[in-house]
Amino acid sequence: MGDHTPLVKEKILAAVEHTKNVSCTGGLLHTLQVALEHQYDIVANISLEDGLVNGAECTIKHLEHLHAGTPIPSILWVQFEDAHVGQLQRQKYACYFHDDIHRTWTPIFAVRRQFQATIRHITVARTQFPLRPAAARTIHSVQGTTFKSHIQLDLSGKARTPKTPFQHIHYVALSRVTTMKALNILHLNENEIRISPHVVAHIAEMRAQKQLALCYTPVYTFGEDYLKIAYNNATSVHRHIMDLRADHNVTGADIIGIAESRLVASDSDETYALADAAIYRNDDEYTGCTRNRPFHGLLLYVKPRVRVLEYSKYSTRVFQSIFACIQWKQLPLQLYFVYKAPSCTLEHLKMHLCTITTDYDLQSRILFIGDFNIDFTQKQSKTFEAYMLDTFNCSQFVTEPTTDSGSSIDLLFANFAISNIHTVSAYWSYHKILYAAI
Repeated sequence: MGDHTPLVKEKILAAVEHTKNVSCTGGLLHTLQVALEHQYDIVANISLEDGLVNGAECTIKHLEHLHAGTPIPSILWVQFEDAHVGQLQRQKYACYFHDDIHRTWTPIFAVRRQFQATIRHITVARTQFPLRPAAARTIHSVQGTTFKSHIQLDLSGKARTPKTPFQHIHYVALSRVTTMKALNILHLNENEIRISPHVVAHIAEMRAQKQLALCYTPVYTFGEDYLKIAYNNATSVHRHIMDLRADHNVTGADIIGIAESRLVASDSDETYALADAAIYRNDDEYTGCTRNRPFHGLLLYVKPRVRVLEYSKYSTRVFQSIFACIQWKQLPLQLYFVYKAPSCTLEHLKMHLCTITTDYDLQSRILFIGDFNIDFTQKQSKTFEAYMLDTFNCSQFVTEPTTDSGSSIDLLFANFAISNIHTVSAYWSYHKILYAAI
C-alpha cells in the first residue's frame, strides 16, 4: 500500500511471501490449500456472537465459483460440528443457498487484513480466506480441544527444548479423546515423559493434609460389619443402568432396590446386572407403555454375602413390592421394597400392605423402604405414620429431603433402631439415593 517504486514493492511482497509466522500477517496464509471433507480452523474473529472465532473447527464441503474464468472460489462452504456456530452467517447470506448447498453449511468469504512489513515498516494488505488446514496439529495447539473422532498421535518428538522441558505435555496429548478406542499412538517414547516435581509435591500435600470433608458418609465407607441397603427411583433402569453401575453409593451396598425399572420380559438379567449381585425382578405388566416400555417395575439386587431365605413379589396397577427374608448375623430380617403410584389412595395402600405382610413374623425384625409418594414434610403424613406404628410397630427414620424438589416421599420404616440413614443426589433422577447401614 502507498506510493512506492516497483522494485521496493517487489522486495516487500517477496519478504511477506516467505514469512512463516502467520501471526505477523493477520493470521492469513499466503497460499491456502483447499480440499473437500478435510478439517480446517477459522483463523480470524469473524463474529464473536455467531461463534465464528479464531480456532473454530469446520470441514470444507463445497467450493463455489460465482465468477467464471477464475480458479479462485468466491465462497467456501463449511460445516461446523456445533450447528449453532455460523447460524447468523447462514441467515445473513441466505440468498446464496441453492439445491446443491445443505442448510447446515456456512458460507465463508475471503477477508482483507493489513499488517506491517518488516522492510521500512510499510503497510501491506492481504486478501485470503480465514482458514488453515487442521488435519495435523501440534499438541500445544489442541489444548482445550476434545475430539470425538479417531485421532493418530505421534509422540516421537522430544518433549523439551534445550533449556526447558515440556512437563505434562503427554497428558495434554492423551486426554484429547473421550474413549481409548479413538486413540492411535505412534512412537511413544517413555523417556521423554516429564512430570513437574512441584505438581507431585502439591498433590501429595493435598492428599495428606487437604482432603475435602464430605457432608455425608458414603455407603462404601461402612465396613463389613454393616449391612448396607440402598434404594433409588431410577426413572428407568433401561436408560440409566450405566449410571447405576458407575455410582459407588449404589454398587457399594449389599442390597439395592430400584423403582421404575421399566423392564419388559424380553430384557435379560445379564443386560441389567449390577456388580456380582443376584437379581430379583417384579416387572410391570399392568400399566400402559411409552415407547414399548411400561411405566413402573421393581428390581432387587442382593450381593453374595447376604443369604436370601425367602422371596416373593406382589403387583397391581398402583402398587408393587418385593419381599425378601434374609439372614443377617444369625437373625432373620424381613425386607419390603415398595413402590406406590401417586394415584394410589391411602386406604388402598393400607390394604396392599396388609396383603403383603400376611405371613409377617411379629418376633422378627422388619424394614419397609421405597417410594411411598407420601410427603413426610406435610402434616397429612402423620396419619400414615401413626398407621405404620400401630400396625407394624415401625417408625419412620428418614429426616432429609429425598427429591430435588425438597419433598420426602422415599421413606424407611423399621421396628428396630437405625442410626445411619442418609440421602445423596443421583444425577440421573430427581429422586435421591436413600441408604441405610445396619
